[in-house]
Amino acid sequence: MDHGELCKTITINIVNFRYLSHMHDYHSTFQLYEREQKLLLTDMLEIHFMELPKLLIKWRNREVDPREDQLVRWLLLLEASEDEEITQVLEEIAMQEGIDSKIISKLTGLTIEEVEKLRYQ
Repeated sequence: MDHGELCKTITINIVNFRYLSHMHDYHSTFQLYEREQKLLLTDMLEIHFMELPKLLIKWRNREVDPREDQLVRWLLLLEASEDEEITQVLEEIAMQEGIDSKIISKLTGLTIEEVEKLRYQ
């Protein structure tokens, strides 16, 4: 296949542990570079890591605003973790963001009544 016909490939890894401990951001993007000259080989491949523990810390420190951070908004639409603490924080962000109770119910397994009760606590 001709290079111009290839589709961009994006890998998104959502991890519930600190994978890149030497980096402080919760979202990191990698591409293929030539080591010596730091030359980008192609923009047709991206590898993303989203580290939930780092996101949790930034959200609690009010360093992340879900109304302005597109990655957090996207993450809210996923059932991101089995970890109850992180799932609870994502639910809280979703409720603050005004995401429909039916969507939160579907993603979390809570009933609509439970979501509504949490929303108005």
